[in-house]
Amino acid sequence: MATFIYFMIYNLMLTSTKLAVLIWTDSTFSEWQFILTDVALAMGMVSFMVRCRPEAKLAPSAPSASLFGTQAVVSIFSALVIYWFTAGIALLLLQYGPGRAFYEFTSSIVSEIPLNEWTKKSDNYLIATLFLVSFTVLITSGFMLCYGHVHRQSVGKNWRICSFYAAGLAFTLALTWAKPGDFSCIFRINCDNDASTKMQVPLISRPVAGVIFSCGNVGGCFLGPQMVNCKSK
Repeated sequence: MATFIYFMIYNLMLTSTKLAVLIWTDSTFSEWQFILTDVALAMGMVSFMVRCRPEAKLAPSAPSASLFGTQAVVSIFSALVIYWFTAGIALLLLQYGPGRAFYEFTSSIVSEIPLNEWTKKSDNYLIATLFLVSFTVLITSGFMLCYGHVHRQSVGKNWRICSFYAAGLAFTLALTWAKPGDFSCIFRINCDNDASTKMQVPLISRPVAGVIFSCGNVGGCFLGPQMVNCKSK
C-alpha cells in the first residue's frame, strides 16, 4: 500500500511539474535529472521501502487495503499540496525576492536550442528550483510512508531506507551549494557556460573505450536564457 501511494505521488507530482514548465516556459528536466528520478527514486527508493518488516504482534485493527480510501487519498494530496506550496514560495522568492537580482524569466525558445539537445531546455533557474524541491519531497514522502503506524516495525530498523534518505538529503544539499563544475553541470544545476564547456567526466561527457552513458547532451554550451549570446559559439 505504501509503495502504491508513493507511486501515485511520484506520478502526479512529476507529471504536473513537467507539463506546467513545458507550457509555461518551454522547459524540461535535464537528461540526468530524468535518470535520477526514474532510476534512483522509481526503482531504488521503492526497493528499500519494501524492506520494512511487520510488527511481531498483531495490531488491534487491520491496515486499510483500499486503493482510493480516505487514508490513501489524504496521503497523496497532502504530499502534492506541500510540494506545490513549497515550490510556489521558492518561485516567488526567485522572481520577486532575493532572486530578482539575477533571475531573468523567459522561455527557452529565445535560446533556439537544437532539437537534438532538447534536454538542455533545463538550463535555467526554474528547472533547477523545481527539481530540487520535487526530489526532496519525493524522498521524504517515501521515507514517511515507511512509518507504518502500529502495523510495521519502526522505520529506524530499516537501515537501507534510512541510509538512502540521508544520502538523498546530502545529495540535495551538495547540489544546492555546489560551485560550477563537473558535478553540478551533470545535473545542469549551478552550472555556467565555462564549466559546462570544460567538462571531462568519463562515460558521461566523454566516452571510454567507445562507451558513454549519455545521449550526448552533457557538456558543451550552457544554453540558459542568460547565455543567449553563446548561441553562435
